[in-house]
Amino acid sequence: MYLAIAVYTIDNELHPSKVIVPAKTHVNTEMLSHDNNLDCLRFERCNVLDHFDADTRHIYSAITQTERYVGHKE
Repeated sequence: MYLAIAVYTIDNELHPSKVIVPAKTHVNTEMLSHDNNLDCLRFERCNVLDHFDADTRHIYSAITQTERYVGHKE
């Protein structure tokens, strides 16, 4: 089971210039741009059970049995 996370505007539209990424995501500063291109993001140090879908701009964070039981995701 995963928790899906995305940023939406008050009008319930995906926010094109905001994105939530997994903890420990790094940025390749040589690839930074001002056009919302996320190719500069590096996920090598992130939890292997979490992933970022660049097409939908959602992060999927795995929920453990304990987190599900207590109703709280760390």
